[in-house]
Amino acid sequence: MKSWRPGDRLILILSAILIFGLFTWTLSSPFFWDTISQSSKRPNYFYTNGFDSIFLPLDLDSGHPTIWNLYIALGWKIFGKSLFGSHLLMLPFLVIIYLMIIKIYREFCPVEQGMWPVFIVFLDPTFLAQCTLVSSDLALLAGLLLGFWGVYKRENGLLLIGLLLLLFTNLRGSLLFGSLVLFQGWVWMSQVEAKRSERIISLFVFGIPVIAFGVYLWQHYLYAGWLIISPSENWAGHRQLNSLMAVGREFIVIGWKWLDFGRVFYMLPFGILILWYFKKFRKAITAPLQAITISLLIALMPAYVLMSNPVGHRYLLPLIIFSGISFAKFLNYLVNARYSRMVMIFVFAMLIGGNFWIYPDRIAQGWDASLAYLPYFELREKMNSKIKDLDIDPGSIGTGFPLKGNLGDAGLVDYTWVMPEKDFKQQYLLYSNVSNDFTDDELEAFESEAWFKLIDMQKMGIRMTLYERRKEE
Repeated sequence: MKSWRPGDRLILILSAILIFGLFTWTLSSPFFWDTISQSSKRPNYFYTNGFDSIFLPLDLDSGHPTIWNLYIALGWKIFGKSLFGSHLLMLPFLVIIYLMIIKIYREFCPVEQGMWPVFIVFLDPTFLAQCTLVSSDLALLAGLLLGFWGVYKRENGLLLIGLLLLLFTNLRGSLLFGSLVLFQGWVWMSQVEAKRSERIISLFVFGIPVIAFGVYLWQHYLYAGWLIISPSENWAGHRQLNSLMAVGREFIVIGWKWLDFGRVFYMLPFGILILWYFKKFRKAITAPLQAITISLLIALMPAYVLMSNPVGHRYLLPLIIFSGISFAKFLNYLVNARYSRMVMIFVFAMLIGGNFWIYPDRIAQGWDASLAYLPYFELREKMNSKIKDLDIDPGSIGTGFPLKGNLGDAGLVDYTWVMPEKDFKQQYLLYSNVSNDFTDDELEAFESEAWFKLIDMQKMGIRMTLYERRKEE
């Protein structure tokens, strides 16, 4: 077992304060982005209907397993239906993620390097943003890390828990499950001394979740009459095959999202240096990290580029985490040890600064992928208050996601405040740069004489404007 260097425990404390302090600070934050549907609307169906079924009605069923929704709903029964209780349910996954990242880092990174480079992972804006949300991606990441460790260390109990988390949290988890199958195959090929009995046990461990998931899918089919690909028009556009041109575009977009929010300053040079000096670094390559990263790419990329479902930054979180650990591993090889601290400080600064990256209005931004979204809630409350003061019916205000729909779904509040989907026929339109739903033509329409700003406010790069249609003379 590797010994602890002086100061390492201090770094553990500081990293814990960062992650769990941020988690505590946002315990009362409303649901945001896709968590509105995944962790509020769907759990609310089970909660209000007394758990009379483990399946959802068609208008809420996108094909994902419902175990995550049931977990949230059951948590409300224990802690109360509140934002605080919802966030508290994320704590077990955060603890697992934190401990496993520390374990993996200490396993593969040089002792003499110390623990400071682990902040390359913990300061990542997308990771930190997910720590503030009631996000199923935390369960997926926890499952992947447990599964990776279980395969590598032959700890079948951890592997089984990880595999179950992956398959029953989200359909994307089946892709991550596939990456662990590939990683297990690599382990078998590289560890020729493994006994036949151990391999049989591993197959059994992988088989249990597959059988359980198969039973769930069959029961879903008996209930709904379809599997995985929902016939609901709500998700019809997300289950189509991309054209050849769209596939090429997706590769570029995914590359950008992998490098987004400050990661470009270490991932791009890191990748170029590894390729350029591959022979020099070949002996230093930690094979398991390389193998799991390649396994993830093989398992994830075909589905991401071939299907029309938009790929969010958080979809790449497993790759981001293992890329960060790999960079930390190579830090002393990439630069002289004298300058590694300077490189670390620079990377830390770029990652922190990534939380302040806000793109122009005509470029879609992953708002759930950095902490830049946090002022949105305060701004939305102020806007709603001003709308009330002006006695404007929210039903007469058109807007886009995430502002549209019932505000109660985002905040678990009792009152109903519903803004419909924009069609530019309404008397009022509410625009925010947090919404990616407005087209370039619609943004240009706001600059015409047909509309004027009735309320305009902003905070830390987040803008919100209520437009009113000018009356025809």
